Amino acid sequence: MIFFRPFLGEIIIGKIHSVSDKGIKVSLGFFEDIYIPSYLLQSPSKYVPEKSQWVWDYNVGEEDSDFIFAVGYIIRFKVRNINFTKINASSKGIESSVVSEYLGQQNANNSDHNNSGESVLIRKRSSSLSFDENINTAHMQIIAALHEDGLGSIEWWK
Repeated sequence: MIFFRPFLGEIIIGKIHSVSDKGIKVSLGFFEDIYIPSYLLQSPSKYVPEKSQWVWDYNVGEEDSDFIFAVGYIIRFKVRNINFTKINASSKGIESSVVSEYLGQQNANNSDHNNSGESVLIRKRSSSLSFDENINTAHMQIIAALHEDGLGSIEWWK
């Protein structure tokens, strides 16, 4: 049996499947529930709705360079969160619960993170759904980041 289970912090290469003002959706061909929210793109980035693409405005000295994220581009991204959704039928209806695993931060003020920088597994939220709702929830969703050196279009870093 073969299964896909990336680890936190893993660098993966995928293809941009769709782009919106909220972020980028990535496909691996066999798995398409990878999402990169706009706040995890390189900074400063802006969405260009006319072209349906994100543009990273990178300044090098006096030169301005625009690096583009558009549908079909091959990118390198880092796994930041993995959300697992479990759907159960109960006497109240259909209930879904989400368990999230994310990279811990070196921050003693945030009790959701541990201080060792290791991944943390938490129960994030639970909700009830009625039987007549269309349940189209991914059982595993990956939240990824592009805001570190070496990440983004593989053409940029050659």
